[in-house]
Amino acid sequence: MQSSKPFQILQTFATGEWKKLADYLASPALNRNEKVAEFFNLLLPYRNNLDAAALDREHFYPKLFPGEAFDDKKLRYLLSDLAKVLEEFLVWTAFRDEEFQHDRLLLKSYQQRKLDKYFNAAFQLMEKRLEDHPYRDAEYQSMVFFKEEARFQFNSTRKSRQTETNLQKVVDSLDVYFLANKLRYSCEILNNKGVVNVAYDLFLLDEIQHFLRNRNLEQHPVIAIYHQILRTLREPDEPEHYERLLRLLEEHRALFKPQEVFDMYVYAKNYCIIKINKGHVAYTRKLFDFYQLMLSGGILFREGKLTQWDFKNLVSLGLRLEEFDWTKQFMEQYSDRLAPEHRDNVRSFNQANLEFHLGNFDRTLSLLQEVEFTDVYYHLDSKALLLKTYYQTGEWDSLQSLIEAFKVYLKRNRSISEYQRTVYGNLVRFTATLLRYKRGRNVSLDDLAQQIDSCKEIANIAWLKATVERETLQKTTKRPKR
Repeated sequence: MQSSKPFQILQTFATGEWKKLADYLASPALNRNEKVAEFFNLLLPYRNNLDAAALDREHFYPKLFPGEAFDDKKLRYLLSDLAKVLEEFLVWTAFRDEEFQHDRLLLKSYQQRKLDKYFNAAFQLMEKRLEDHPYRDAEYQSMVFFKEEARFQFNSTRKSRQTETNLQKVVDSLDVYFLANKLRYSCEILNNKGVVNVAYDLFLLDEIQHFLRNRNLEQHPVIAIYHQILRTLREPDEPEHYERLLRLLEEHRALFKPQEVFDMYVYAKNYCIIKINKGHVAYTRKLFDFYQLMLSGGILFREGKLTQWDFKNLVSLGLRLEEFDWTKQFMEQYSDRLAPEHRDNVRSFNQANLEFHLGNFDRTLSLLQEVEFTDVYYHLDSKALLLKTYYQTGEWDSLQSLIEAFKVYLKRNRSISEYQRTVYGNLVRFTATLLRYKRGRNVSLDDLAQQIDSCKEIANIAWLKATVERETLQKTTKRPKR
């Protein structure tokens, strides 16, 4: 019975929600199924332990249907009724939390009942609520549209049609609502294309971008920000798009909910990451400073937690910039802010990365053995760190085997995006060239350095460049004097 739908729903309930549900079921206006209310009251003592062994069908049946022979079908019908009531409760609860949906439906009801006086009063109240609303996101724009649409429909049904209507406001608010959502989800699609190998169709996006390019968008920050994000995604070689995006975020972030602010900042963060992977090393410090801004401003946290990827990126940046003391302190201070289910894995991988940069390669190898490949990112980054460690320790046979295995993994794993396949493939290719050099093959380090500079889309490019420079310096130092 614990695997049934109503039990699965109840497992998600907080303590306060059980009390609200009890009141809901006790109201004849909201629930007329007394047997469901009775069933719920029997479950109440187990609300903190719905997995208890005592919660079986035979335990409840005689209490629900005293004197009757056990009928599994009858109990299943009751479970189904309970599920329906729970779904109605979820909708009722969500509706009570959505004041604008309440206003919208109230306007519609007053219009249908031709209660003009109360329609106008409710309309003014909705306008005041929208004016006082702290956010100006796409959801807000939708409510502005629904408000104007309700006014237009109200005016259209009256006997004397006005020569001047709010039709222009209806269309304008619809445009803002549409553009805000179109741009937001288009940005998400373009961002996903760099992570997941899925084909998308971006209908009308070129036309929309052309339309917006020379428009003044100051009145609509939601459009301005997502349009600027779009430009960073589609025109990454124009750094002014990124700088303008930062200014817009700093100026308007208070107009959006924390979750959306986080998502907006992620786009700016990802832009820096892509630039770094293309060889623009100046963005390393920019990204590090940007992360610290998000960290100090609380933007980086989601429901009080730090994602494993942001934790990993901050560690990687600190190590790349040789901010070793800061990195150690960060790991000690914020590891407890990681989700418990990821914490051990994140600690092991990032501690391995720290040990690598400190030159403790045996410790690196030991910690990498503790890392679980929970997804493609850990698999790729662990292999890359192992690749670098084998090179630093001169384990040439192990490195050769890893290179071949890495190539196969990149070729066969379909969940890897084309961008990931490219940057990690180039890391493997250039590391293989370095291996041939170390084994005495005829390899020009100058040519290799030029190839890396011209390619740029390489994971761990900073390590590659530093390694080639070190090998070149050693070769020059060993050259016999004439």
